[in-house]
Amino acid sequence: MRIANFSALAAISIVILINLEMENFRLNVIRICGELFLIILASVISSNSTGMAFIVSIILIISSRNINFETVLKGFLFFSIVVFLLGLLLNYCGILPSMIRIEGLRLRNSLGFSYVSFPSQVLFYILAAWVVWRKEKISYIELAILGIFTIEIYEKTRTTSPFVLSVLLIGYVLLLKIFNLSSIITRFKLTRILSSLTFPIAFFSLLWLMFKAPSSIFQKVDQMVNNRLSLSLNGIKEFGSSLLGKKAVFSGYDAFGGSLNYNFVDSSYIQSLILNGWLFTIIIIFLFTVVCVKAVREKQEYLIVVLIIISIHSMFDPQLMLLWYSPFPFLLGKTFNKDFWNEIFRLEKE
Repeated sequence: MRIANFSALAAISIVILINLEMENFRLNVIRICGELFLIILASVISSNSTGMAFIVSIILIISSRNINFETVLKGFLFFSIVVFLLGLLLNYCGILPSMIRIEGLRLRNSLGFSYVSFPSQVLFYILAAWVVWRKEKISYIELAILGIFTIEIYEKTRTTSPFVLSVLLIGYVLLLKIFNLSSIITRFKLTRILSSLTFPIAFFSLLWLMFKAPSSIFQKVDQMVNNRLSLSLNGIKEFGSSLLGKKAVFSGYDAFGGSLNYNFVDSSYIQSLILNGWLFTIIIIFLFTVVCVKAVREKQEYLIVVLIIISIHSMFDPQLMLLWYSPFPFLLGKTFNKDFWNEIFRLEKE
């Protein structure tokens, strides 16, 4: 049955992809092969994670190649903000219950979401999408509102990573506005190179911290990220990593905030290595790198700073490829558009 489902899905995908290309009166064999390869790969490894939802996510990403990203951002922001605010309101009215956790000196409240970190993660991606959508038009009032929400949600959830990165992002945008700067990162050659490679740098930095860093550095970083570095290392030791990944059952907290054997791997990169394998993980990092290269060459300052923040965020949080949290995986769909590569080569010549 599984083979039949995958075969049917592959056949449907072929028809969709060919029809999309025929609309442009051109068949690009290399691009279609790349799209089919990624869809088939997703189908093979889908049972390791979210099943059909994983395959659909990949198809949606590829299918979005001709959709303006600003349209994606507007749709994402509308629905995410409505769900976020409605959730908070229903929780305030006592309709949606909260998970309450006490971790040392931290009292954490999920504010109606199913886990204590979720409202912070949703708000983090709302902020990132808002900055990329508004760019230099973003006002001090907008930044103040986003900043107040960020602080208030942190006070309730005590989720460190999205809070710190959100503050850095707001601070960077403020710096650009206060000094009337159009760019900082994309102005200098070294920062342009580092920004283009932000995803591989983040990925290999994480591997270095896990396997090569002195124990003193490992312990300090692990403490800063609430033991998530240890959980990533333990996850690799327990489940291993392979070319095509494997099924792994992570034990998280239940609805009451308890767990008999917590072993959830929060890192997007390490979780992908375990569940999706090296092949898929390297492809995704490569595609994000290509997107970063184009953003840097086009001097899209706001997009590139958000991508840098997301690459760091993904070292210790699992939302990198989750479309129900983030609209930024849709940028990968642009790499399957012939105009994307034409623009990159044109920029290279210039």
